[in-house]
Amino acid sequence: MNRYEGDKDRKVLSQFYIGNMDKSLLQVKDNVHPKWFDKKLTEVLKILKHRYFFKRFSINRITEFLNKIEMDVLGKNKILFFEKNKVYVVISGSIQMKNHSKCTELPETLAKIGEGDILNFLQDTSVTFNAIETWFIAQVETEVAIFDKDYFTKVWNQDLMTHDLLLKRSVLQSHPLFSDLSELTVMSLVSEILQTRVFQMGEQIMP
Repeated sequence: MNRYEGDKDRKVLSQFYIGNMDKSLLQVKDNVHPKWFDKKLTEVLKILKHRYFFKRFSINRITEFLNKIEMDVLGKNKILFFEKNKVYVVISGSIQMKNHSKCTELPETLAKIGEGDILNFLQDTSVTFNAIETWFIAQVETEVAIFDKDYFTKVWNQDLMTHDLLLKRSVLQSHPLFSDLSELTVMSLVSEILQTRVFQMGEQIMP
């Protein structure tokens, strides 16, 4: 419960991010990287390598991400507004997807979005997701990485639409338990969480 709802500092990367700062105000005037403190790059890479979503990728790709992403921190109860050409990945914190169509004063909570979850990507056909009555509200202080959608789509296709992962996705979706899951959820399972093992005939399967 505390992972999502406790009041605490949720910043994981923003303290190292200088993309939005006035460079003339930086204490380290000889900083080379345009978006991050040079002395913290190794630490940032180490953090991302073990965060959900980012752990799917090679260290070279994560290094490339550092040149591409923008960072934003939503205060508690702030609304995340999407730009059409952007994709949002939750680094830390929690966002509630609420819909006001039935009751404005008591909106219905449709989903809770946490670390590693992706927003505004492969959700174009979802009527509820795109409804004007649907709001995305930070339940706690929430840190978000923002990607250009064209770049994100390219990386998604190059790194995650591989033969191996597509085969795992197909096998998973053929099972009734997983058949109704979204592509984003299925890809999260096959690329980060699920492990496969082949058992020989007669071999004992232990939990």
